[in-house]
Amino acid sequence: MSRKLLTGLIILGLVISLGIGGIYAYNEMDKNPQGKGLNLTDEQKEEIKGIMEDLRDKVKPVLDEIKTVRDEERAVLDAETLDEAGLENLIDKNISYINEIMGLREDAFVEIEKVLTPEQREKYLTSLGFLTGRYIRNRNPYEERLRNRIRDWLFLAKKLNLTDEQKETLKELIKKEKAKFGMKRKIGSLIKRLELTEEQKDSFIEMIKTEAENEGEILKELKENAKNEKEIVSKDPLDEAALRNSISNVKTKLNEVLSLRKDMYINIVHLLTPEQRKKLPTSIFFLSPGVVR
Repeated sequence: MSRKLLTGLIILGLVISLGIGGIYAYNEMDKNPQGKGLNLTDEQKEEIKGIMEDLRDKVKPVLDEIKTVRDEERAVLDAETLDEAGLENLIDKNISYINEIMGLREDAFVEIEKVLTPEQREKYLTSLGFLTGRYIRNRNPYEERLRNRIRDWLFLAKKLNLTDEQKETLKELIKKEKAKFGMKRKIGSLIKRLELTEEQKDSFIEMIKTEAENEGEILKELKENAKNEKEIVSKDPLDEAALRNSISNVKTKLNEVLSLRKDMYINIVHLLTPEQRKKLPTSIFFLSPGVVR
């Protein structure tokens, strides 16, 4: 693999890790969403369980609609002649359904925040984490090994009394390892499957670089919003209006990401031949990486 291609794939791994992934994941929604260290009472656990069960029931029909759109999009991609207007319409439908699920998750998140104490709310997920489905992600064995490796590095770093320069080098190493993990799981097989020419690879990498830069700016704003949100939820009583305003900001920024990814996906489709399009995952792979495809 060329150095240029490897660089592009690492950048793509970073793009995928920006937080939009898993926005409508569903297969583990009935697992414990509370997180660790909250010291929930039995009453709180029951209340949150009821909220999550209600959310799961409301989300399921939307997921069925997403699957229908996915099948329709597959037919468009497999056709010899690309129906560009039809493809864009289906992508917009997916984005609309994703927003519907985010709305349902917003209501569930606010209800959970009402159940928690101010101290528990500070330890719980931000709305960004909840809207993008982090509460339902189980680590697989590969991810667990990566986490253990990073933990070992950090432990060793403390023992060695590293210089500031060495610490920065270690940070970069960890960052690259995380990126490569995302690359191998999500994109490596896709590159091979599409059988891109060298010219196509160059164009693909350029698209990814641009996407990474644009989403990186949005991510900075989301992180700043998360800090402000923690201040809101730390107060008692909970200011629901302020919290919902914070969530509205998050949804606006996530929609900016969805819009960017829509454009990127359409550009990728235009890059491919009809035969290659047949091997391309539907837009959900890019709008919400790693979930139902």
